[in-house]
Amino acid sequence: MTKLSQCARCKKDRRNCGYYKDEDDTDCPHYMSARQDDGEEEYVHRVGIGYTTLYVGFAYVAFSIGFAQYFKNPVVYYIFAIPVILLVVWGILKYVKNRKKTKQIKTTEEDMEQVRITLPDTTTRTSLMVALRKLNLQYDFDEDQHFVVTYQGERFRLIAENGHAWIHIQDCWWYRESLDDIDNLALLHRAVNECNIRDVNKIVYTYNKEEREIGLHVLREILWLPQIPGSDQYLQTTFDTMLRSHHFFFRMMENLRREEFEKNN
Repeated sequence: MTKLSQCARCKKDRRNCGYYKDEDDTDCPHYMSARQDDGEEEYVHRVGIGYTTLYVGFAYVAFSIGFAQYFKNPVVYYIFAIPVILLVVWGILKYVKNRKKTKQIKTTEEDMEQVRITLPDTTTRTSLMVALRKLNLQYDFDEDQHFVVTYQGERFRLIAENGHAWIHIQDCWWYRESLDDIDNLALLHRAVNECNIRDVNKIVYTYNKEEREIGLHVLREILWLPQIPGSDQYLQTTFDTMLRSHHFFFRMMENLRREEFEKNN
């Protein structure tokens, strides 16, 4: 029994139901289903409303019949009976409707178990292998057992772990610049900052002091669920957007060079 399933009485008193336990699903004695409409929690007595309406309606019909018999006037009977009959019909329809909603909202443990059985038992890494095969992409593993994939001539590193819903994708060292070119390094830093502001992917740079150069890398994290439909197309789109980040960076560099040239001339 979740906290959303607590009854209105316990909710109003700001306490947990006496039968609320983390380890089981025992219902509160005055259990009421919960639903959420437009972001607000609404607690409804599904069964209580129907029964109360029926009891009041039958009692009122009996009273009206006795009242009509006492005055020996059928008009009095109709005056009392017709509204009550309508009220009883409304109560029955309300009861049936609420019963249907209660069955839909309250999912039993057996239903959850059936859902778990029908879902494919696929791990994150296995589903990623399947998606790569659908794209006819060859993959290998590095020393850390991360995926290494070549797509359109570019090498991507995919970090995927079973039990995790996110995959980290890296496109490393796709651009290099000498540390001795001070003017170009200043433009590079500005271009990287502009790209990170406007692009969904992130560009980072690292220094190789031995080679006296700076390298650029594109990073991306994507949500990855084994049951996601069209996972191969989803992965291909991610690769394409990361490659477009290269072109975006080069265009940004050209724009900045043009601005510097116009400023100095």
